[in-house]
Amino acid sequence: MLNEYAEQNEIDLETLQDSDVETEYEKEKNRILNDTGVALTKQYGKQVKQWLDSQKKDETGMEFRLQDTMLSDCLDVIRWYQYLFEAKLTRALM
Repeated sequence: MLNEYAEQNEIDLETLQDSDVETEYEKEKNRILNDTGVALTKQYGKQVKQWLDSQKKDETGMEFRLQDTMLSDCLDVIRWYQYLFEAKLTRALM
């Protein structure tokens, strides 16, 4: 199957060097990591972390537990997706 794919895409497997593949991979990886959307999702994750950390304590600095189960469930959803956007977008661009 690999040989068929190479023939269809006019790739000469005999002259292909490992460095060619690594270079292309590194270029693609850098392009994705420097993508504006990926940067924004990374920033979103950091901002959500800061916000969630600030919500764990009251004015006196004492930690509190959420009494409202609906609010607690909503925060769990936010925590779940906090870093997932970056991972999903990065994977989609790959």
